[in-house]
Amino acid sequence: MTKTLIGLENLPNAKSDSTDLDDTDVLATAKAVRTARLANYTLINAKQASSSAVKFYLGLANQSLPNPINYGEGDMYYADNNGTYDVYLHDGTAWNLLT
Repeated sequence: MTKTLIGLENLPNAKSDSTDLDDTDVLATAKAVRTARLANYTLINAKQASSSAVKFYLGLANQSLPNPINYGEGDMYYADNNGTYDVYLHDGTAWNLLT
């Protein structure tokens, strides 16, 4: 079985976790895309007035999500998941896990 036989001949073989690589012959991994997306939220946040800036919160391992009523749209919550972090974005009503 080859990529050509199943119609994937244009799909690159290489992959990368780099967020600053500019190469159409290399696929970005989910890790690279997530890192770039989080960096983008930080850049957007830095350009906002402090009164409307996105707030970032950090939770401890095995801690439940905070009550969404007390937070605003665009706020970010980082939940420690045994050394890695699950990142949640507040949509104005509830927390949504970024995947």
